[in-house]
Amino acid sequence: MVSSGNRLYVTTRSGDTIVFVPDRKEFKPLAINKLGEPTNATPGLSDGEIFLRTSKAVYCVAAR
Repeated sequence: MVSSGNRLYVTTRSGDTIVFVPDRKEFKPLAINKLGEPTNATPGLSDGEIFLRTSKAVYCVAAR
């Protein structure tokens, strides 16, 4: 799990990245993004970009 701003990002082994705001009372995902392939890696964050590694590729997602 990694954090940026007020959001947490966690990637499941099946390749879904779940974005949420930490809240002690309720888990409410803001987004669930599917890679379509499995991963065992923790997301990496740098300069507004998120890096996701699978066994086949490395993806970079950025808001531009």
